[in-house]
Amino acid sequence: MSQPTSTPACVVGDTIVRTVELGVTITNAALDGDTTVVFCDLITTGSGRCPGCATAGTYRDTVERRVTDVPVAGHPMQLRVRVPRYRCTSTTCEREVFCHDSDRLARAGRTTTRRCANYVLRRLIVDRATVAAVARELGRSWDTVNSIAVEATRTLLLSDTTRLDGVAVIGVDEHRWAHRPERVRGWVLGEQRRAASRCPCGVLGDQASDGAASERGPSPGREQWVVE
Repeated sequence: MSQPTSTPACVVGDTIVRTVELGVTITNAALDGDTTVVFCDLITTGSGRCPGCATAGTYRDTVERRVTDVPVAGHPMQLRVRVPRYRCTSTTCEREVFCHDSDRLARAGRTTTRRCANYVLRRLIVDRATVAAVARELGRSWDTVNSIAVEATRTLLLSDTTRLDGVAVIGVDEHRWAHRPERVRGWVLGEQRRAASRCPCGVLGDQASDGAASERGPSPGREQWVVE
């Protein structure tokens, strides 16, 4: 069993919500409508180092980073994390102020935690939930959840460099649904065949109805291309 990594007052919350694996520790919590808001401190070991010159900085102030995490007890959860900011002490560095590294929590510029992507894929693929249902669970928009799913799927596919080894035929399985009359949105998943098995090998982005038709070609239903 792993040892507690935060104060006894917060160890239960950190263990149940598993915030420690994100590099943060719970300090407080509140309710904001249907959303559970969890206030956290970033777990740090000493001063942060400047990403420009790797020099240890001096403390300047603290900012709050807000990110959506996986639901807790059936409600959307938002983490509000206090992130220290530092001033670079190097006179030759172009960067003056920088934040402590919080990449373990979420990627730079993202508003969802790293584990959100795995949650979205598991709900869509394993549980066969709809994008709209997952969006309600996370308290985010349909477009946000769809973007997370498409990016995570591409990342998984590109990480497997052997996914096309031995492929002879690729089939296209298209899922389409209309949100506006003039535009059809959806995923187009390529399926590869290895003997009796099939698994995804590519994802095409959202297409307008006429663009999707041009990609599919004149033949209705599933098409197949022989890989030379």
